Amino acid sequence: MKIPLLFCTVLLVFFPNKGTLHAQPSAPGGDENFEKVYLSDAYQEQQSFRDSLFLWQENVRLHTDKSIFLPGEVLFFKADILTGPEQLRVSASEVLKVEFLDKEGVLLMSQFLRIENGMSYGSIEIPRKIDQGHYYLRAYTRWMLNYGPDVLATKEVFITNKRSQSKFNLADVVLRPESGSLIDQLPSQVMVYHKYTSLQQTPVVDSKGRIVTRINDFGRGIGRFLLTPSKDEAYYIMIEEDVLIPLPEVKAKGYTIQTNNLNPDKALIRVEASEQLLKKAVTLNGKRKGQTIFKKEIEFENNSWEQIEIPKNELAEGILELTIEDLSGQVWASRPMQIEQNELQIKVERTTASAGNEIYKVQVLDFLGNPVETELSVSLVEERDAALSGRSAIRDLQEGINSRNQRFIDDMLLLTGQSDEHQNYINANQIPDEITYTFQQGLEFYGQAYDLNNSLLTNTEIQMLITAGEEAYAIETKTNPNGMFKISGMQIDGEAHIIFRTPGEETEEKLVKVVPYEYEIPPLKLSENALIKPKNRKGSDPEMPQRSMQDFSSESESEKLIELDQVTLVATRELQKVTPSRFDLRATRVIEQDLDRPKTLPQLFLNIPGVQVVGLGTLTPRIFIPRAAQLGPLLWVIDGFPLNQTTRLVDVMNLLSFVDVERIELLIGAEASVYGSRAAGGVILIYTRTGSDIDYLERKDAEVQFRGFQESLDFKEYVENKKSKRIAEHVPNTLYWNPQLKTNSNGEAVINLSQSSNNSPISVTIKANTENGLKGNTISFFK
Repeated sequence: MKIPLLFCTVLLVFFPNKGTLHAQPSAPGGDENFEKVYLSDAYQEQQSFRDSLFLWQENVRLHTDKSIFLPGEVLFFKADILTGPEQLRVSASEVLKVEFLDKEGVLLMSQFLRIENGMSYGSIEIPRKIDQGHYYLRAYTRWMLNYGPDVLATKEVFITNKRSQSKFNLADVVLRPESGSLIDQLPSQVMVYHKYTSLQQTPVVDSKGRIVTRINDFGRGIGRFLLTPSKDEAYYIMIEEDVLIPLPEVKAKGYTIQTNNLNPDKALIRVEASEQLLKKAVTLNGKRKGQTIFKKEIEFENNSWEQIEIPKNELAEGILELTIEDLSGQVWASRPMQIEQNELQIKVERTTASAGNEIYKVQVLDFLGNPVETELSVSLVEERDAALSGRSAIRDLQEGINSRNQRFIDDMLLLTGQSDEHQNYINANQIPDEITYTFQQGLEFYGQAYDLNNSLLTNTEIQMLITAGEEAYAIETKTNPNGMFKISGMQIDGEAHIIFRTPGEETEEKLVKVVPYEYEIPPLKLSENALIKPKNRKGSDPEMPQRSMQDFSSESESEKLIELDQVTLVATRELQKVTPSRFDLRATRVIEQDLDRPKTLPQLFLNIPGVQVVGLGTLTPRIFIPRAAQLGPLLWVIDGFPLNQTTRLVDVMNLLSFVDVERIELLIGAEASVYGSRAAGGVILIYTRTGSDIDYLERKDAEVQFRGFQESLDFKEYVENKKSKRIAEHVPNTLYWNPQLKTNSNGEAVINLSQSSNNSPISVTIKANTENGLKGNTISFFK
């Protein structure tokens, strides 16, 4: 693929070379217990190669107003598009696709959003009829598809159909020792998660019922405790006297991994071994996507443990899998660790105004303490579940630096498998093996055209008549030898109607049938080993044929597309402007309505030779045909349907609007004989308009519904107009959402909030991504 020179130059200016990454040994005189680990040679070589490239990877960071919803609620979200090794908030793509999928990878709904200044924000209404369970919000640009499903930003949300709090369920409890296993006589942190039950000070007991420790609950359903187990003992969490949750069986020997990930610049890793394994050579490995990022040989000489320092600033963001392996490759212990560069400090303070309103003051500083003027996405959520209510641990989380608290919470959620963001950041310098998808600058339509006999329209000019709201315009294109065509760069807001036709005489407009196509649905990637193959929309065909871009043009592109399950219907015959005469009779007299200046029925009859109008201008006019006088009755026929023999002109005027009249024919004598004796005095045939004479066509059966750029609901209007005011006692309630809260030159912003009626904790979640690549996020709790 060739990239325009101008575009290359712009990217080079935006993203300066950061240089290769090399870890250095710790300086002499430092803490002897720590040493920096060397990055693998293969990783360094790949870094050096990637740093010389100009085709940067785009990355999306997602923020939703909350993560638990009821059916029918609206999910609000913000997406920041970050590009290149500096992760600047800028994008060469101008279109973001957002999808809502179930746990099987079935696409339930999707939308396209504009990307402006590296940002997009929107909303999705949760269907009212939806099963309870886990669902996924996914956002990506088309360029990101070149890097595979690993890099597509995916956020997990939970839909609950229950408005009351769930009872305690053993199946909802997650237990995980930090290293994956409990080892005899080796201290280990054990993580606990339960969505609805407070586990604060819940005892941990042995087989004899003796309390060995208690759970320290940190809110958001997560807790942990420290345990030094014995291989001859079994351990349980005692929820109630008769409700015991068993811990994993204690192994006789092994290794433990403990990490301290609170420092923004480095992670400290402590590896401890059983006495039986002290002389065994092992390595600490850090892997991502099966690739070894770093490796450190460990030899336990004077101690049964060793500590290693990992420099975070030399590692790409994402989840690292830490493993302890012996020389044969056997994995003895493993632990995930999140690497995230958090360069911004975000502070939140709350005060109460005299009117009872709550005021939240936000301040954003860089790592040097300088104020940062930027845009934030902010959500204030009233937490109602028992996992948060009334906990002293919430106040504890308010102490210290917010970013450290955030890393602490994120780490425990990661260990218990409850992290709602499956965003696998890989090296931003990476370039794909093959560039298949191009940058998207506008909306596109792909189709295959057929005539009314279902024959391909090859090398044929096609006209698209597009109506969106009050705007209407036309686009012309041409099909290729396969009947394929594409339209690019469309800037359409909301829903539009598209009519396809071939050029022709005004009286012979030809509608065509078009089979639309769209891009394939990527697999749903949730973790390193969890790849859910794409499935169709609900109700679509089991097999969705794919098309490549080279089918639609002569250019050597290969973007994959799939046929939509919706097929366009067309009219079965061409529309005619003039309604044919009944029985192909030649009328004695004919008068046509003036479409620009239509005349009343009496006025039309005045223009028919041989017809007299009596009482013109009165309420009861009538017509008289001297030529047919005394011959018999006069028959009125409207669009082929004879009326009652006693019908008069005034009756026809009350039955039919004169603006709907196309023409009037008069049959006298032999021409009227086809209607028999009831028409001895003549026949007056009135034809009404079919609509085919109008410049536009009734295109209901020949149109495609096209979804343009989606507009987000306004959060304030949504809250004010919310149909259901019922509140679920365990479902968080979003009190405030703003995807574009701006800080001033002092790095400050103010949020005014009407005080919540419930005495529930309020969580304040803030995410920031500046134009120059600084990132930060925090979550604060207020009781």
